[in-house]
Amino acid sequence: MSSAVNNQNLKEQMELLVTKAFALYDELMRLYPTENDPLQISTRISQLEPEIKKIAEYQTCVAMMNADATIRPLLGKTVGTIAGSAPTDSANTCVMRFIERMHYTLEGKTFDSALFTKHYEAFEELFYTDRLRFRDTVRLHNFESANEIVLEDGLAIIRLPLIQEGRTRMEEMRHRPHVQFTRSNFGIERIYTKPKLVGISTIEPPPEQVARELNESGDMFDLVIKALRILKPSAVFRDRSITTEALTFMPYAGVQTRAPFGEYIVMGDKCVVSPKDATALKTLYTKMKQTKQQPFTIASNRLGFGMERRSDEDRLLDYMIGLESLYLPDGNAELTFKLSLRVAFVTRQEMADRKHMFEFMKKLYDVRSRIAHGKGFDLTKEDISQIEEVLRQSLKIYLDKPANFSKDALNNIYFDG
Repeated sequence: MSSAVNNQNLKEQMELLVTKAFALYDELMRLYPTENDPLQISTRISQLEPEIKKIAEYQTCVAMMNADATIRPLLGKTVGTIAGSAPTDSANTCVMRFIERMHYTLEGKTFDSALFTKHYEAFEELFYTDRLRFRDTVRLHNFESANEIVLEDGLAIIRLPLIQEGRTRMEEMRHRPHVQFTRSNFGIERIYTKPKLVGISTIEPPPEQVARELNESGDMFDLVIKALRILKPSAVFRDRSITTEALTFMPYAGVQTRAPFGEYIVMGDKCVVSPKDATALKTLYTKMKQTKQQPFTIASNRLGFGMERRSDEDRLLDYMIGLESLYLPDGNAELTFKLSLRVAFVTRQEMADRKHMFEFMKKLYDVRSRIAHGKGFDLTKEDISQIEEVLRQSLKIYLDKPANFSKDALNNIYFDG
């Protein structure tokens, strides 16, 4: 966001207006006390609108906006992005919505000049720039960290304290009781910009372009979850609902939540990220974002799918598919032997450990085959934990040494002792 003010006179008049509007709000609250939740704030501002419009600075601000050669052409136009747009309406609407937005931010508390300046700059962004800024957030479950974690510019794991009114909390306990046990006070935040589109386009963008823009944040959030799951064993997952907030001022663009048809719940240990883990996570995320190889994508997806399964046999099938995608790039011949041998040599250094891993993989591959063919099998929780960790370790090795997983490197593996 640019810190330069384009219309200093408008800023000064708007600040005087907002200060006086806050005084009217405070007086109304003194006479008729009530909670400062968003609905009540909106109701109170609506009640005060006739009085606010009598303030001299209100008419001055409206006149200045209508006279501004940059602001005037956008008034009444539809403004937005490929994924969605909203009308700017009139100067009157913009001014009233700006006052309301200031009260939302401060929850009816005392006027703050520094915060006003921040909001005014966002107000000017709508008219003076060719980009719109947004913030997407999603809540993390089964997660704890000593600090917030910046993964890259515009993407971070942040503290996200839960704020719920009583009715919402009761409804959630009835319909989603599991989140009471898994939800954390952290979330993933993405701040980004999109080109500003003005007016209604006569050419509709291709559906795949719309889908790509709508899914951008979800894909990035999923990559963070993958990185956390590869970092260390845990039951970490994210809400499927993503909340979007327009950071650039837009009169009718409030906070929106895209709710999914279903959600994936993982019960188990919390992912506790230490400062040392946070550094490793950032490195891991960067490498994963740069890796476009299909074997890694399939294997990392299967790690996540397996962690979300309820039955151990389904988890095993996912983990084995993940390992096969990494270790069997050369076809289907001698699957059990090749997979067992390659996993043993890539993940273990000592010959005794390699032999033990070789036998473990042969055993688990036999169980996988028996499950796939509807036969009886013997599978323990310890087996599942170990095969999950083998896949997790293999993914880390792949990111550090992808050459170890080439056909030539894998075909050159043999027992030498």
